[in-house]
This record gives sequence, C-alpha cells and structure tokens, in this order.
Amino acid sequence: MPASSARAVTGTIDALGISVTGDGTAPGVDDTVDGNGIIGTNVAATFAWSITASNLVDGTISQTLPEGWTWVTSSLTNLNSTSAVYSSSYQVTDGGRTLTSTMSVPNSTMVTIPGLKATPANTVPNGSVYTPELIGTDGTGTKTATAAALTVASKLKVLVAATTPSLTTPTRYDFGSGTEKASSVSLGVQVRAVVEQAGSGDPSNLTLPITITLSYDGPVADAVTVNGTSAAYLRVDSVDGNTITLSLLQMPTSTVEPTVSLYYQAAKLPQSEADATNVTYTTSYDAVTAADGSTLLPAYSASRAIPVYYEEKTDPDQLYNASASETIGGYSGTADPVDTLPVGWLPYVDWTTMSSGSPIGNDATTLLSTQYVPAYWRDAGSVGATNLVGYQFWDGSIGTLVGDASDIAVFTAARQAVDPDRYTVQYTAGNTTTDPAANTWVDSVAAAGGADAVRGVRVVLTDPWAVGGTASSATQLLLNVPVQVHTDALGSTTFATTAVWTADGQDTLTREASLAVTPLVVSSLVAPTDVVMSGSDITYLVRQGFGLGRFTPATTDPLVVEDVSLTVTLPAVLTTVDYQDALDQGWTLVSMTDADYGPDGLPATSDDVSGPVLVFEHDPITVSSTTTTMYAFNLLGTTALGAPADRAYANSVLTYSVDPLGDGTAKASGSTRITQLQALAVDGTATPTVIETADTTVQWNANWYNYGASTANQAGYLLDVLPYEGDSRGTSTSATLSLASVELLGDLADSAIEVTSTDPASIGTQGAGATWAPLTADTDMSTVTAVRVATPASGAAGTVRLVLNATGQHGGDVLAKQRRGVGRQQRQRVQPELPGAGGQFHRDRHAVERRGR
Repeated sequence: MPASSARAVTGTIDALGISVTGDGTAPGVDDTVDGNGIIGTNVAATFAWSITASNLVDGTISQTLPEGWTWVTSSLTNLNSTSAVYSSSYQVTDGGRTLTSTMSVPNSTMVTIPGLKATPANTVPNGSVYTPELIGTDGTGTKTATAAALTVASKLKVLVAATTPSLTTPTRYDFGSGTEKASSVSLGVQVRAVVEQAGSGDPSNLTLPITITLSYDGPVADAVTVNGTSAAYLRVDSVDGNTITLSLLQMPTSTVEPTVSLYYQAAKLPQSEADATNVTYTTSYDAVTAADGSTLLPAYSASRAIPVYYEEKTDPDQLYNASASETIGGYSGTADPVDTLPVGWLPYVDWTTMSSGSPIGNDATTLLSTQYVPAYWRDAGSVGATNLVGYQFWDGSIGTLVGDASDIAVFTAARQAVDPDRYTVQYTAGNTTTDPAANTWVDSVAAAGGADAVRGVRVVLTDPWAVGGTASSATQLLLNVPVQVHTDALGSTTFATTAVWTADGQDTLTREASLAVTPLVVSSLVAPTDVVMSGSDITYLVRQGFGLGRFTPATTDPLVVEDVSLTVTLPAVLTTVDYQDALDQGWTLVSMTDADYGPDGLPATSDDVSGPVLVFEHDPITVSSTTTTMYAFNLLGTTALGAPADRAYANSVLTYSVDPLGDGTAKASGSTRITQLQALAVDGTATPTVIETADTTVQWNANWYNYGASTANQAGYLLDVLPYEGDSRGTSTSATLSLASVELLGDLADSAIEVTSTDPASIGTQGAGATWAPLTADTDMSTVTAVRVATPASGAAGTVRLVLNATGQHGGDVLAKQRRGVGRQQRQRVQPELPGAGGQFHRDRHAVERRGR
C-alpha cells in the first residue's frame, strides 16, 4: 500500500527498536534451531518494530534489506492501520528491499509491529551477514536502532536421474546407406538444481560438465545420437560397445529433459514383442563436489529395463457404435424466435447453446435439439440405420410447443434440410419415454389436443438412413423443436427434456437435459475488507441485485419486488457501525440491535453472544430487464482493539415477495481476518447507544488491552472521568448524573478500584489533580466524578463497567465519556480524547443520545 505524506512531519519518536523474533530452520545446512542467528536461504526472518512516540504526525520508519532479500508482502498487513491508537500505511521500494511506513501516533503511545517477514533468495551468498537497521524520522530528525546480525547459510544441491526408457517401433534411420527399417530406444536424463528448498544454494556456482555413463546389455546399438534441443545440454563423448560416455554441458531448464537415443537395425532384433527379451540400461556417475568441498552429487547408479524388438503394426478397421446427444438452446435476439430458428445445430446467430441445468427466464423460447450419429466403420464407411425414429419429449407443465409444423426442423449436421418425402412428423400428448412408441401419435398438433397439450414430437424416417457411403456430417441427423417455457413459481423450476432414438438392430439411445426456469434472478453479497488491523476501520459492501431471468423476452411484463427486507448481522468485533450510506442509497433502517459482548463486556472475546444486527427495508423494486440492477451500500465500522481468534463473519438475509409468484430469500456471507494490534490501549462501548427520555440508567464499558510485546509487563491505571455538562468531549445534557455501580470483568476482575470527588475539570489527563480513595461500601456514590482502576502487569484484556443514574434528561442530549491509561513505570496516555457524536448512527462508541418521543 503506498505511503504518502502531504503534511510536515511533527511530533517525536521517543524510542525506536528492532528485533529478530525468528529466523526459522534449514536442516539441509545444519540450521536446526530457530533463533540462533543463522538463516537459510528461502527461509523467512521475522522482525518486530517497536515505537514509542509523542504526537507523531506522518513520521517515517524504514528498514532496507541486502541484495537478494525481499519482503513477504502478506506479512506487512500490520502496517495498515486506521486505529485510534496509531495510523499507518506503507510502501516497498528498491526492488522489494526497502520497507517504509508512514505513521501517526497521537498522544504518548507505545506500539509494536510484529510479524514483518523477509526472505533471502537462494542467490544470496553463503556466509553473508545482515545486521538489520531501523531508521525513524520525526519532527526533530532521524533515529536508528539495530538488531542482532543474521548469517545466511546455503548449500548447492543438484538432482540427476534417468527416466524410464521408451521403445519406438517401427521407425526408420539412416545408418549410412540410406534410411532403413529400425527401432529406437530413448532415455531422458533429468537434471535439476534444487533452488526452492530451505538452504538451497545458487546453481550458477555449479562446475560443469558432469560425466554420465550409460551402459546396457543385449544387442549393441548401431547408432547413438543426441538431437535437437538436447544437444545444447548433453554430448556424446564416446561409444565403446555397450558403454556410452556422456557429458552434461549446462543445467537444463524445468521444461527441458535432454534425451539420448539408441538406434537398432531391424534385422538384428527379434521381430515381435512376443519374442523380445529385456535389455537393461544403467546410468551412473561419479561423486561431484563443489568448490568448498561439499558433495553435490553422490556416486549414483540406477537400472531400468525394457523389451527391445522390431514389429510392423497392423491396424484393423474399427467400428464406432451409433450415438446421440440432447442440447437445449436459448434465444437472445429481439425478432420473433420462430423466424430465426437455426438451420442445423447450435449455436446459431442469436441462439446460444446452454449447459444442462442452466437458468433461463420466464416466457423464453428454447430450442430442443437432439442429434443422431449412425454407426460407422472407420475405413469401410457408414453402417446407417433402418426404421430410424427420433423422439423429443419435454415437461408439458412448463413447456409449450410454439410455431407450426414447418418450424420443427429435420436437418443434417452439414446444415442441409432433409427431404420431407423421407420422413413424417407426429405429435403426442403422452410422455412415456421408456417405451416412446407406446404413446398415441397423431399427424397434427390439433389432433393431439393443441399446442398446450403436446408433450412430444417424433420424426419417422420412411426409408433407410445413411446406409453405406462415407460417414460425415451429412449422415448425422438433427431434430429441432421450439418450445416456450413458463412457471408460476418464484424460485428455480426444473424444465426436463428427453430425447430417444430407435432403429432396427441397435440399442435404444436415450439422452436427457434440463434447464432451471427462473423468472427473477436475485444476487446477494456481503464483502468486507479482507484483512484489517484490530482497532482499525472496516468497510462492508452490502449489495443486492435484481434482474429478469436469462433470455426473458422484452415483451414480458415487469416483475414488482415488494416487502423488501434486508437483515445484516455483523461480527461482535465491531464497536461502531455507520449506516448512513444505506440511507443515502434509498434504504430505510427499521431496527438495530446492539452487539452483546457477553459476560466480560469485551468485544472480540470468546464469550461474545452476537454482533450488531441491522434491519433495512426498501421501497418496491420494478424489474424489467435481464440486466441486473444493483442496490448497494457500504457499512462502515471500527473494530475493537482485541482481535478474535478466528475470521470475523458478516451475514445478510434478504427476503422479498413477487405477486403472484410468491416469496423469496437470498443469503450472503463474508469474513475478515483481523490481525492483533500490538499496543497498550483502551477503547469503550456505550450500551445502549440510544436511550429514551424515561430511562433512568446508562451504561459504559471501558475496555483495557495490553497486547504489546514491549508493554506486557507494565502496570498502570485505567482512568475514567464521568461526563459532565460542557466538557471537552461534547457532553450536552440537562440530566443529573451519578455513579450507580462499578463492575470489573476479565483480567481486571481482581484489580483495586479508587474514586474521587474532585471537580472533573481539575482532574487532569493523568489524574494528578485529584484526591483518590478506595471504593468501599461507605463511599457516597453521588459525589464521585471519576474512577480509576489499577491495571495488572500481566493479562491481556479487561473491562470497567460503569452504570450511571440519570434523571431530568431531554431529547437530543448527548453524554460523552473518556478513558485514559496511566502507566506507573512509564506515564503515558495511550488513547486520545474522543468526543461524543450524537445522532441516530451507531458511529461513536463513547456517546449516548437521549431520544425524545
């Protein structure tokens, strides 16, 4: 992601650190311990950056790798953050070597960026040393930090193997007196430098050539060759009877397998496979060592056997049995479909071949096309068929025959119409496909009861078909029947067809196909950002699409989609949701249920019950085109500072009705991987976010997170100042507020609680202006203006749940609250003051709106 800076760098980087948190293992180079300072090629080193900054704006932090190293892009997602703790973007330059992050850190915050991975390629020299250096630039200048050095380890490894020999017979070869009958044996030599394994070395350092010996028993070959592209890699040095010496000249590419061929004169070989004896071919080579003395190729020998003989092949004529197929086509043009029927097979002009099961719209015209291929000999020609009859059946409850007798076409695959004197077309209202002749067949549509009653058409050939002669497309017969489909159901209704061909002396050929008649095509999508840092913003694209089914005629009446309701369930990792874009796009919010974070009150923990649920409605939607119209909006949210263990899922359920077709449902799901923010931070939630004027209490949860590797052992305080009229956070209320209760959850459950009655405006950002006392049963809760809780040196997350009594509020009042973390060892405010934002949006997790009625 590009990192850009349009503003001057301000603020300071107070401390900068870099460490190597892992260097992997590469057993092939005796690196069997992770973290020993040795890194094999093709193994990722893992770095962690740590930054403590004060009001830093657009500072830059960069690390440059040596030549041959590259950053693992998928590991850099932690540098994409829009959280309130810090914001960051990054770019990679210098051919993938320099990683630069532009970062802003409000207040005084300690941040760790773990999991940044980089890999040395196999071309990085063995023994080279890299000392990681981190450079930070702030408003005052540049700071640097270094980590322990990494030493690269690699070893060159090459694999050589001979492939199984193959025999070619018969063939011809010129042994010196012109081409003559021969057989040949070919053996491939597979040579590959191993470059992808942990610790693999650079094959450019391999010393060539490598000598390979090929020996074999049995007849002595009359010629040995290396031809074509193989000659650039393999050379025949000598031939001594049954021993061939070869030289490997260069390393082949992954797509090249150098081959050596041995040619035998036919007269010297057995004249059939039955008389052949096995010949054993053995490849071998001596040990090959690298310049440093390491062994690249151990001494090797492998044998493979194959029968060697000469044989003239015979090729008897082959009979191909009769076959048939069933295809359905759909019409996409604007003219009358029966005026554009295909001449022969599909596809044709505006007629599209449809795969079985494909969706098609209401009132669309389909073409049922069945093809018959008579039996034929490959050499002797067509066998043909006597008393050939082709049947086409369909589901008459959905399909209706269209056009007249002239629109039922009998053609060859050569696009030639069959002479009508050679066949008759008949109709039936029956649908018996297992014994098609048993149906009652008549000579006209009217006699069958009309087009609505017809369920089958047959073509009866009155003389033998394609008997003798050359088998070609002109002997292949097609029966094409146009049928219009219609359903009164909203979902997908299967339209099934069956084709049957019978003839004397052949098996009955039955073929089936189907389409899914779908008046309305509805698509639903929930597409969140794929990967985000915890505490960052997240966008959910929510999209519903409506269109008429494929090939629906333009003359078909539009469908009106009514009772449109969309329920979107978001994950419990979210602490805010902004649905304004949905309203801007014409949706109405009917209800919103806040997230239930479970007993500990913390989002993104294992006891979460449910995330926010939003229910929208939309005015009736008129659908008049096969082109899908999209109704989309974005939901914007902020994730909690804690990351869930698994991907965070969002789901949507769309319900609707179409008169008179019925009700429909469409569902969608999408997920996000949330990486853990490495920092000491706090956030909070208000429950509920909107209350009524008659309500008497309001609840806030202040959530504490200690996920930073550099902050894990720090103890401190969580300071929570109650809202008061006119505070800098945006509180505007006529209510009288007083503390009702304090509850500690999660890793704060056993912490000490202190309270103060000091004027809240005088308490200060670190609480130094207040007089603190332990909370006891005798404490006068009505006078409490702030609460602070001791945060432990260990533990990951906890919650301070405050319940306030409220009286005298009016519609439109806004109550806002802040929390601050105060460290004993390092005093720092790790969360900026976030003003409350009123309004009906679940935008701000720290504000509660009083709604009047």
